[in-house]
Amino acid sequence: MKTFSTLVSLAAVFALGACADLNLGTGAFTADDDIVAAKSMQASDPFAEALRKDYLPFAEYERDVEYDWRDSGFHAAKAVQAGSGTAPEISPISRWQLPASAVGRFEGGMRRLEAAFADGGREANPAAASKAQTFFECWAEEQEENHQEDRIAYCWSGFEAAMAELEKSEIAEPLARDYLVFFDFDSTAIRSDSALILDRVVEAYRSLGASRMSLTGHTDRAGSNDYNQALSVSRAIAVENYLTGLSVSSSGLTTAGRGESDPRVATPDGVREQENRRVEINIQ
Repeated sequence: MKTFSTLVSLAAVFALGACADLNLGTGAFTADDDIVAAKSMQASDPFAEALRKDYLPFAEYERDVEYDWRDSGFHAAKAVQAGSGTAPEISPISRWQLPASAVGRFEGGMRRLEAAFADGGREANPAAASKAQTFFECWAEEQEENHQEDRIAYCWSGFEAAMAELEKSEIAEPLARDYLVFFDFDSTAIRSDSALILDRVVEAYRSLGASRMSLTGHTDRAGSNDYNQALSVSRAIAVENYLTGLSVSSSGLTTAGRGESDPRVATPDGVREQENRRVEINIQ
């Protein structure tokens, strides 16, 4: 009969075997040493340096929030490689065990990345190129696990926002007047993907010579009507504060909240829905 300590030792061996294809660094399971090492590095190549900085938050999130040592190690190892001056390649689809329904999205995203990089996107806009790559791999990692819809949506929307920034110089399109930014559940914090969109809003606002902009906040249907009404207003105000921080005059901004009364995606009451947690922006 195996003792408890023997069983623990066997479990550790199996865990190490499962992670053998990943460079987890010398910090057992948590990739602590890789995270520390990456933080102390600085690559001379702008794209590699952007990757070093952008992989680190994903490594720390998986370690500190998800307690996912395997995926923390994945992102941390890539941060170290980038910090050493060699930009890591995007992991191919064979690296992931994606549900069949997600394969088309992965292949489409990979094609967009490869096309943008082939057109010089990494050199022309290393910050956006790095966000596109790291958010894409964040999405693939979360989609492989396939159980946290909010996190999957967060990573994909971050990828889309970065790709929009990366691709905008490739195709001359009329400046838009309507934009959407999304929020995490029960939060008014401006996410990194939303910040990219708001930077574009400011650019369009100034290029169009506009003088007014409306900001309308919304929530999903989890929570009470009164709470969600207040939350929707707070989200609109958070966007207003971000815009005024970029020197947009507050006199031209109007804020409003509609709570859960105008969902973008219809859901039963009490259901969390990423697409409904938003602020709609209209440049007038």
